[in-house]
Amino acid sequence: MNKEEKQGIARNLLTLFPMMNKKLFPPSRSRQDNDLSITLFFILKTLEDFGDLTSTEVAKKLSIQKSNLTPLVQKLEDSRFVIRYSSAQDRRVKYMSLTEEGFRYLERSSFHLEEEVQKKLGDLQDEDLKKLDDSVLQLQTILAKLEQKR
Repeated sequence: MNKEEKQGIARNLLTLFPMMNKKLFPPSRSRQDNDLSITLFFILKTLEDFGDLTSTEVAKKLSIQKSNLTPLVQKLEDSRFVIRYSSAQDRRVKYMSLTEEGFRYLERSSFHLEEEVQKKLGDLQDEDLKKLDDSVLQLQTILAKLEQKR
């Protein structure tokens, strides 16, 4: 594949992610005061999937600048969804851990997000849903290969 074709793929991917965010995860009209942004949800989900992590590790996994992550983690800590604690080996290293309240919030939010996405998908024909499912599975497979090369 030549350079121009790879540039086209990169350009398409860069437009795909904001479009997915806008179409699938727009701010809900029924949000409550304690509802968090989708980015904060993904931070909690990362901690659920990988266990206790440092801010640097979370930032790498989510491709967020560490300096941008700090206020987000503070908001999660203020909401009592995460706690930070020092490493036993090196007190300068701080880990984040989901609290029970964070786990409960994540469970409720996951359910509501899935419902919202299902509603949006309800507008599609069965043929389009099948194509979307196949495409998502292919994208997951290909992205897993990219992650292995890191």
